[in-house]
Amino acid sequence: MAFFGMPLKPGKAYNVEIPRKKRLHVTGACLASGKGMSTVSVRVEGKNFTVACLNQENPMCSLDLIFGHGQELAFFMDGDEVHISGCFELDADQYFTQGMAIDEFGDDEEYDEEFTEEDDEQLQAAIAELQKQKDDAAKKAKESKPTKSKTKTKAKREESESEKPKKGGKKIKRSKKG
Repeated sequence: MAFFGMPLKPGKAYNVEIPRKKRLHVTGACLASGKGMSTVSVRVEGKNFTVACLNQENPMCSLDLIFGHGQELAFFMDGDEVHISGCFELDADQYFTQGMAIDEFGDDEEYDEEFTEEDDEQLQAAIAELQKQKDDAAKKAKESKPTKSKTKTKAKREESESEKPKKGGKKIKRSKKG
């Protein structure tokens, strides 16, 4: 991101050229002296639009205007001097559709190949295979866990074993104290 700022004086149009792979994000306009009145306009592709009306009571205005590379763009105003500000940003939509990537320092690197429909199909197939493996593993884990009926049977078997007589002894029934 790079700062953008431009003073606007009456009677003059200020053309802005947006660098390739960037977009201009205008975020504010303010009266340079904090006094007076001004109307700020922008000409985009030959059409004029008023974007801010400033005066002493409202000497600044927040804006959220985004312009792309290649657009014919000019700012102009009537009244007292105005400053507009914002920043140049990477145009991610345009950037990635051209098969480009951004490294951590903002430099661009070409991909060897673009992502194709065949790549998408392969990715979807791999996701489906992983989901199947996950489901199979969950099913095996569920089958290996003892059910309640198995647990009750095991408890009854242990109880009956505790009632069996010991070698050379009598059959003793143990009672649960509780």
